[in-house]
Amino acid sequence: MTRDRDVKRSNTWPVRISINFNYEASSAARPVEENDYERSIAEAGDDGGRSLSRRRRRGDLNVLEMGSSTEGAPDDGAPPYSPQRTPPLSDHPLLVPSSSAGAKGRDQPPAIPQPPEDDEEQISWIMEFVSILIYLAVFGIIGVLTRYGLQVLFGPDVGNVTNVHSPLYIDLPSNMVGSFFMGWVGVVFKSDIAHFSEFLAIGLSTGLMGSITTFTGWMQEIIFLTTEGHWLRAIIGILLGMELSYMSLLLGIGTAELLKRKSASVDNQIKEKWPNLICIPSTNNYQRHIYGLILFSTIGGILWTVGLILSLRNFMSHHGTKLWFACMVGPIGVWIRWFLARLNGQGIGVQRHLKWLPMGTLLTNLIATCLMAALSLTNLVVKDKNSKLVLGGLELGFLGCMSTVSTFVAEAHAMYQSSHSWRAFVYVFFTIVIAFLLETLIYSIPVWVNGYSQT
Repeated sequence: MTRDRDVKRSNTWPVRISINFNYEASSAARPVEENDYERSIAEAGDDGGRSLSRRRRRGDLNVLEMGSSTEGAPDDGAPPYSPQRTPPLSDHPLLVPSSSAGAKGRDQPPAIPQPPEDDEEQISWIMEFVSILIYLAVFGIIGVLTRYGLQVLFGPDVGNVTNVHSPLYIDLPSNMVGSFFMGWVGVVFKSDIAHFSEFLAIGLSTGLMGSITTFTGWMQEIIFLTTEGHWLRAIIGILLGMELSYMSLLLGIGTAELLKRKSASVDNQIKEKWPNLICIPSTNNYQRHIYGLILFSTIGGILWTVGLILSLRNFMSHHGTKLWFACMVGPIGVWIRWFLARLNGQGIGVQRHLKWLPMGTLLTNLIATCLMAALSLTNLVVKDKNSKLVLGGLELGFLGCMSTVSTFVAEAHAMYQSSHSWRAFVYVFFTIVIAFLLETLIYSIPVWVNGYSQT
């Protein structure tokens, strides 16, 4: 692989994608290893916090890296993701269009960095770990509420746009909205947000957008149609679900990049008039982490307490009980998805084959799909209202947050923009087909054999 590569796509996406691994390194910089490049592709959506662990192992708390890994990289004497290695994904030109990199050119007035204090207290790994879990929990709850609100808004009771018997399935609006804003917080502005707070960047992309979107809800609606014999509707639902989510991601990237160019232009004008006005704060300020931890701990505690009270009060009759119970169990699904994301880019077996495959995202979507099929089948069998309420809450909250479409389409987009675009089609096809077969085996076949009614 050469040091500089330009991957140009058709005019459907107007931004030139430039993959430049040199980053103004000297001419003696060694080529990027293929495995490092493939690993960065697999970690396009989420890396499960491995970048934070790597940064802490190096003891460099002022270097920001997100969505990348050096585990299993060859020991060639170069520091991880130095100019001799793949850059961190948050600054990866594969996902950040070329105009973003141009904003950092030599024509831009240099910002005045704020020198780090040597005696500044650093957060411990326990506080870092707990902070991430709290951020994910809070944003996961907000994601559940947002997804439920979109279901009601576009569902039969209000907008009458989506329906369980239509290719426009109930969770289609939430998958589109989450994928759109994933282009903002998970691609274009990810590095900017992470320079302020890495925890906030993880919470917004993995926690919020991953919880607004749901892979299990999409697949379960499709399996409902095929179980009833509506195969054409199901096929259209699969195509629409993937196409509209992916187009929403591209629209989000395009609008965010436009906003970033405009804001960079205004920022340059301000710096020309007041060159000493703007200072870049330290990327890991201890007080900022503490304030954020206190704020999100308070918000999370309030949301969980309210959810518990409303879930226990009028358990049989309260219409919102399922929603509040879903908010209580939703964070568990987010945590599992984040933990499994550590498998992204790690490959399979001792030789670590298929490093380009996001194994963590694939596993969490397939596992959640199997659990959703089992719970949906159980929901047909049980007659107790309390049990149905619990099952509905688990489906909406736990499994809805455990699976994701926003990360799924972001990974497919990264593969398509790479030099091996065929991998995107293989990844999408394999995920959907395997999920459909598993749902059919767990849900449809028992329904057909036992004659259960889905109404």
